[in-house]
Amino acid sequence: MKKYLFGLGGVKRVREIVEEQSRAALVEAQAEMEDATRLLDARLASIGAARALPGLRASHDFLAERDQIDRHLMAVTAARVAEANARLNVSLAREAWVTAAQEVRILERLDDRRHEAWVLETTRQAQLVTDEIAVTHGAGRQT
Repeated sequence: MKKYLFGLGGVKRVREIVEEQSRAALVEAQAEMEDATRLLDARLASIGAARALPGLRASHDFLAERDQIDRHLMAVTAARVAEANARLNVSLAREAWVTAAQEVRILERLDDRRHEAWVLETTRQAQLVTDEIAVTHGAGRQT
């Protein structure tokens, strides 16, 4: 009896590797998004510490404080953009992983169906051989 061999086994292995790489990319993208969110939170917290002090002060002190606040605002804006980009990367990585996983599942279902058909055919052929042996053995006893 021939051993079952899935004809698309090599393709299936490649797709499984692609799925694993896609999943790893998704995990990495999620970690980068978490880092970007932490950075944004830190930037927002630093703005609270950078508020201008009330009261009279020299113009150069006022301008220095204003410059510091502007730099904090630019840092927060950059952190928000980085977080948005990280969220987009997570979304794209998730889509790639889902697509890769679907391709693997399709091949797995095809493999299962072909294996079931092979089992049925092998069983049918074994039954035919058994029937043939029984018929020829039974015919030999009658004579």
